[in-house]
Amino acid sequence: MANRIIFRLNERSFGAQVLILAFLIILGGLLAISLGSILGLLFGGMKTLSLLAVPDFSNPKTVWMMKFFQIISQLGIFVFPAFAYAYLYQKDYNEFLGIKQLPPLKNLMIALVAISLSLPFIGLLVEWNQALVLPDFLSGVEEWMRNKEAEAKQMTEIFLRADTLTALLVNFLMIGFLAGLGEELLFRGTLQNMIFRKFRNPHLAIWLAAIIFSAFHLQFFGFLPRMILGAIFGYIYFWTNNLWIPIGMHTLFNSITVFGAYLYQHNIIRTDTDELGTSHNTLIIAGSLLLMLLSLSYFYFRAKENSKQEKDTV
Repeated sequence: MANRIIFRLNERSFGAQVLILAFLIILGGLLAISLGSILGLLFGGMKTLSLLAVPDFSNPKTVWMMKFFQIISQLGIFVFPAFAYAYLYQKDYNEFLGIKQLPPLKNLMIALVAISLSLPFIGLLVEWNQALVLPDFLSGVEEWMRNKEAEAKQMTEIFLRADTLTALLVNFLMIGFLAGLGEELLFRGTLQNMIFRKFRNPHLAIWLAAIIFSAFHLQFFGFLPRMILGAIFGYIYFWTNNLWIPIGMHTLFNSITVFGAYLYQHNIIRTDTDELGTSHNTLIIAGSLLLMLLSLSYFYFRAKENSKQEKDTV
């Protein structure tokens, strides 16, 4: 309680709140590196840590070590700052983040159906974004962007490798659940929440948080679809005031790739992860968008109805 009184984060300027959140993210990253290194030394010794000095991606031990550090980093960079910020902002930090209560099962299922239906439309956005060509005078910038994209894709392919069920479950934990949990806690539960409380404009808060969320990944040829997904998660969070729903949506979206990659690697399906759920049929894409919007509209009208009932009660 003393820390909360000293900081009085809810009474500080917006600029100070942004700086404190940035500090918590950096602190969380440093703590994650330190904790990961200590645990690596305790359980594997210096020889295990040295695997990361010059990574050999063909060495399974190196990949496992990278996955270990990735999991620790997600906890440090996303989960820790969100809870620390909320703790310093108000007494009931679970309420601030929107995780105090589990959502009704019906609402969660409708949201999961909506994000599943979005796949063909999101696939179209990916194609549009990857077709981006910068002017000639920015050719050097475009080359750098494409190199960063190639590096990110290589790392994703490495992380998605799963020869065993244990590896598959670790991938689900790392790419599916923890990424969905941590990123929603930070970008929706904390950042979007912080912007909205300052400016009282939900659209500004949702889209600004979505832009920052997409930019944070440093994957420029996937910026558009990731931003749209961030906005979808943001509107759902705003309409329901329950972060568990976008967490579930985000987790499902990521997990489709995780389990799809596993099935593809083991020749159970013939569709590569980049093509999962996508289509080049205009009617399917249009239907995907329409059905997704219809599903999402359920939350919009429920929010309007709840708001009207609250006004009538007052």
